[in-house]
Amino acid sequence: MCATRCGTFVTESFDYTQDLSLATFFWRLSHSSAERHGIDTTFDRVTEESVDIAEARKALQLVNDETLYKVSVVDEESNQISFYVVSDPFTTSHRSPTGRCSRCFLAYDLQQRKVVLLKDNWRVMGYDAEGKTYRELNSKGVRNIPQLITAGDVSGCPGSTCGDEPFLQEQERRFHLHYRLVLDTVGHSLTHFSSTWELVTAIYDAMIAHQDAFKLASLLHRDISVGNIIITNDGRGMLIDWELSKQLGQKEPRSYERTGTWQFQSIRLLQANPQNPVEHSVGDDIESFLWVLSWVVGRNAHSTMTEAHRVSFLQKFDERVDAGDAKKIVLRSGSATIEDMKITTSQISDLLIQLWRHFGGRYGSELFTS
Repeated sequence: MCATRCGTFVTESFDYTQDLSLATFFWRLSHSSAERHGIDTTFDRVTEESVDIAEARKALQLVNDETLYKVSVVDEESNQISFYVVSDPFTTSHRSPTGRCSRCFLAYDLQQRKVVLLKDNWRVMGYDAEGKTYRELNSKGVRNIPQLITAGDVSGCPGSTCGDEPFLQEQERRFHLHYRLVLDTVGHSLTHFSSTWELVTAIYDAMIAHQDAFKLASLLHRDISVGNIIITNDGRGMLIDWELSKQLGQKEPRSYERTGTWQFQSIRLLQANPQNPVEHSVGDDIESFLWVLSWVVGRNAHSTMTEAHRVSFLQKFDERVDAGDAKKIVLRSGSATIEDMKITTSQISDLLIQLWRHFGGRYGSELFTS
């Protein structure tokens, strides 16, 4: 049996006692290296306290009983190695045994003596490495995105790639490479806004980043979602997670499935199918910003609507049967749905009404206003 980020696969059975005695087999297994056991030796548990470790605990605001790890990152351009101290990841979306397994950590930078963000994931081969994308965006002066500190593949030990197993040749699969990058900004979740003004400002800032990337770097983000917009400590927004982005001139598909976060995809993309394919456009990304705002307001903004009504509204984003129809009905309803949400802040209600009317024009709403 072989378990990787691509999945768990079972090979044909074999009799290991024919060539090796049972004792020899287990002797070799018990004496093999940590790397041979699939242990990532670039992610080491800290076993001894030191001045650096005490400094890291204080900077990360930890008490003395959390387990700490020392992580290394080899830069993909300079080959310079950097070291960071982390505890447990603060994200929860990495628990699936397959997929990209993106884990984000508050990390103490042992070189610059400050707290940064470290992202550990399994990038999909065929997509540009996210660090390369950040370097391009940073060099072009794209606003409202983090600055890249370092990034590179995790290599030098078995298990840092998956998907190239010989027994998978006849199956539909994708190759994954273990990857890390470090950014200078941590921020906090878009759902933890202090006011609806801060929420709208953060999304507006992220739209500026999207516009800059489109105009200055000819790059489309392609995964606008709640998790990919953060709020900085000074209340501004940043657009992050560029690993699925794509150059405008790149036409060939890089995956056998449509990329993006289901709940926030445009109606146009949700209703596409192999018989009616559509190309992901800048308009689809912009529509995704609308769905992000609507979802966060419906879920987190102060209102007097009942829990049953809130659940009913949010379920429209999870609809998979006749994909997109539920969202289209919402847009065509105009102000009726928003009035039913009973949002406490009238300004955010007025904004949503205007946006829904305009985006409704994309799908033939009679309420569209020019």
